[in-house]
Amino acid sequence: KGCSMCCYQPVFAVSHEIDFLYNFITHNLTKEKKIGILKRAQETNNRRKRLTKETLYNNKEACPLLEDGSCLAYEARPMACRIYLSMSVDSCQKFYDSPSPEENYAKLLEFPLQAGRMMNEGFTHALKSAQLNTSEFRIEKGLISMSNQEK
Repeated sequence: KGCSMCCYQPVFAVSHEIDFLYNFITHNLTKEKKIGILKRAQETNNRRKRLTKETLYNNKEACPLLEDGSCLAYEARPMACRIYLSMSVDSCQKFYDSPSPEENYAKLLEFPLQAGRMMNEGFTHALKSAQLNTSEFRIEKGLISMSNQEK
């Protein structure tokens, strides 16, 4: 377990990741935890959907899955969370405190970042080739969408 500063920025996930994440939440967490996650997701989505693209990327708001500094669905987290790795808490703190200008971006480990991006591109290409959905969502919006489909 490391710090959770990266859990306070927008996370984007592809539809298959959202589906996997939502199923994990449904089958592995209590009903109360799921309700809490969806409530936080709705609140976050209500605030973030009004932001411009530029202000969204610098928005610092806790992920709806974050509780007491830990991810409630760590095992099912999207690729974006898996590849966002840094060995510099100071650079993460600087980015958290002042996300703009670009020189404040967290110092990330390059190989996991690039490998994860390429893996996601491969998954998305395969899904598109099979004519399956490859929509990208902010994590909170994707969870709300899955919840609405369940009703």
